[in-house]
Amino acid sequence: MNRVFSKLIRNPLKFYDSNSIGELFSRVTTDINAFRNIFSEQIATVLYQPFIITFCVTILFTINIKLTFLLILVFPLAIIFTILLGEKIRKLSKETYDLYAVANTILEEDLQLIRTIKLFNTEHEEEKKYSSALDKIISKSISVSVIRILLEALGSLVLLISLIIIIWYASILVVSDQITVGRLIEFLVNVVFIGNAFSSIANAYGVIQKTQGAAAKINELLNETTEEIPIWKKNNIQFQNHINFKGVGFCYPTRSDVQVLNNFNLSISKGEKVGIIGESGGGKSTMMQLLLRFYDLTSGTIEIDGKNINQFSLSEYRRFFGVVSQEIKLFSGTIRDNISYGQKDASEEEVVNACKISNAYDFITKLPDGLNTKIGDNGVTLSGGQRQRIAIARALIKNPQILIFDEATSALDNDTETIINDNLLKVMKNKTTIIFSHRLSLITKMDKVFKIQNGKIEELSMAVININTPLSVKKNSLFI
Repeated sequence: MNRVFSKLIRNPLKFYDSNSIGELFSRVTTDINAFRNIFSEQIATVLYQPFIITFCVTILFTINIKLTFLLILVFPLAIIFTILLGEKIRKLSKETYDLYAVANTILEEDLQLIRTIKLFNTEHEEEKKYSSALDKIISKSISVSVIRILLEALGSLVLLISLIIIIWYASILVVSDQITVGRLIEFLVNVVFIGNAFSSIANAYGVIQKTQGAAAKINELLNETTEEIPIWKKNNIQFQNHINFKGVGFCYPTRSDVQVLNNFNLSISKGEKVGIIGESGGGKSTMMQLLLRFYDLTSGTIEIDGKNINQFSLSEYRRFFGVVSQEIKLFSGTIRDNISYGQKDASEEEVVNACKISNAYDFITKLPDGLNTKIGDNGVTLSGGQRQRIAIARALIKNPQILIFDEATSALDNDTETIINDNLLKVMKNKTTIIFSHRLSLITKMDKVFKIQNGKIEELSMAVININTPLSVKKNSLFI
């Protein structure tokens, strides 16, 4: 399980674009537990029972060779049926585990979107969807159980047929004085042991085949290409001169026919404060994700100080950046845990200072447990503005060389945004800053402003920008 988790946590984002979290959760829990059952319960049977069969068959040969060969003739047919039924179990079990993944996906999505479900009053529809998925699982599971019963019955049938044939032929041998009654009883006892051992092996074989579907999916996960992320060690690598996008082209792996960026060129100097604007879907977030190496470029290069960013180790490279995105994700621990997430050795003074800059200090000190307040799943106990301020503090505490804000103040009221912007401007004095935003309150204070449209970028004159003009509404605005 640790190995699978390590693989998942190191997979690139393109992997998660085509695999749902619910399905992956199912692989880590349901599939691995089934696979583990082989080692905890079935391996001993598979290793131990053949010794019983070999030992008993050896004794049978010493008792009577003719009866032993007669017994051996019965087993090939049973083995063939066992293999055929086992293959059927493997196929049905793979389908069952896939259905478990579907059901877990529905469960995971519904729990995450519970507010949306209640808003649209669709509880009954979601119940039907989940119930339908469970019904399919039950149907497949019953089929697997029936075949497993057939396998166990086959073992018993082999034993029964063997006994009938042996007793019939043995009666002839007894009458002709070729075997004594005592030796016959000894022979039959060993046949019973062989039959029981064969039945156990058939049952174990059925269980092993049942988990083959799960094993196949786990192997797929283990064979995925992951990001190489060595353990970060403190170093003195500094951003010195420029960030350069050179002829960058990009298509998302799941939408290879859509060119998001096309011959994209941009240079950002150290210490510059750059604003990036553009319509939704124009490529702003894509530019940020490529700079952070979340995806590989389709064409072109991105360089920092003349060095291709792919030549940096990921742990070394991403330490350059402090990022606050519009979609805030927090962990379920305390406020302190979240703020110091990227800087575990941060002092109390550093945590408090980051809170003050992000204007989070006042609301945090009013909470009963202050920084040690637990915030629930993804900060569910906090407002959107509070979560955003904690995210800003989390980015600042790393003391990054390059700051990126992607609609970082979108959830804040105007007064709070003004306070935070004033604080951020002080922090930005010694840092390279890239701001993606629709709101001009901070954009107008940048050294340069660029507009992304149709996968290309152009610099705008500051005289064009009117802080009183909504970006996407008024004619002659930046997006018209």
